[in-house]
Amino acid sequence: MSDPTPAAGTASRRTEFMIVTGALVVAVVAAMAAQAGFRQAQPLVGLVVILGIAYILSTNRQAIDIRTVAWGLGLQTVFALLVLKTNQGQWVFSQLSTGITRLLNFANVGAAFVFGPLGNKEAWPRIMTTVLGPEGAQYGMIFAFQVLPTIIFIAALFA
Repeated sequence: MSDPTPAAGTASRRTEFMIVTGALVVAVVAAMAAQAGFRQAQPLVGLVVILGIAYILSTNRQAIDIRTVAWGLGLQTVFALLVLKTNQGQWVFSQLSTGITRLLNFANVGAAFVFGPLGNKEAWPRIMTTVLGPEGAQYGMIFAFQVLPTIIFIAALFA
């Protein structure tokens, strides 16, 4: 008499099937909730679906530490509430935004110094209008002259 033990991958496939089915059910429920006017549930459903997809595509599911995932989601929720619901949080992030914008403006000045008018963010639409006519103003920048110097500047700053 042979022992009817399942193949090694059967349990894994069953788990994957259950997760995919669950994610599809959650996605359908989210779509129905959005149609009914419950748009606040949609981001939570998206979170569940994305975590489900990440779990399915994981090559070592046993190595996933639920506490680490829970801490990450908890901190993300705390920061979201801090920024979206409190005046102090909005003020702090507004100040951080101002500081980072000033820092990035240094890269713009450096690009204008190195590349001349090609790196000058303010002069670029005027130059393109002169060269290409009225439709030239829509070309706001050239990647090589305005974006790459910013990337190099930030990389050098953090190196």
